[in-house]
Amino acid sequence: MPTEKEKKEALALKRSRAAKKASRKGRQGEYEVRDILSELFYSSGGGACHKTPLSGAWGGMPILSGDLVCITDKGLIDTRLPFFWEVKFRARREWTPYRYLAGEFGILKDWYEVEKKKCARNQGNLLPLLVWRANETPWFVFMDIGAFMLLEDSLGMYGYGGKVESVWEHEEAEDGYVMIPLKDFCKWFEKSGFLKQT
Repeated sequence: MPTEKEKKEALALKRSRAAKKASRKGRQGEYEVRDILSELFYSSGGGACHKTPLSGAWGGMPILSGDLVCITDKGLIDTRLPFFWEVKFRARREWTPYRYLAGEFGILKDWYEVEKKKCARNQGNLLPLLVWRANETPWFVFMDIGAFMLLEDSLGMYGYGGKVESVWEHEEAEDGYVMIPLKDFCKWFEKSGFLKQT
């Protein structure tokens, strides 16, 4: 029969292993999204998307406080892409897109609001975007409707399937959230010719 001390040590070891596994999964997700965005923004060269070192806190530089940053081939931050990227990759089965089709955004809303505060505190002129997925689901981009409307101003009307909307407290657009598949975000961005215009 294990002693209380042995039980506590076993529990601590189990939690440590779970934390390391979650950290590995988080890094894996950041690398996946990094590669997708690099292909989207720099398919013909000119730069690349990078994982921000130190979990988004590189040298205290405000624009490098998200999970990912876009760097030109001259080694400069690509100011044509004013996005603050946060990436979440979680294993729990209950965090699937099907739960959100009825507007039950739950933890995504909480994550996004934290991201908005980080963005405002560090670099207020960037647009916060939360890219997330759970096991066995595609990647999605989650944002508030205010951010979505700003994207429509820049990229043109969103004309793809898969958009999920939720209005939380009032019927005013600013109070809602939008989630779209990352693959559709990429199509939207490519069709807009945004980088050619800037």
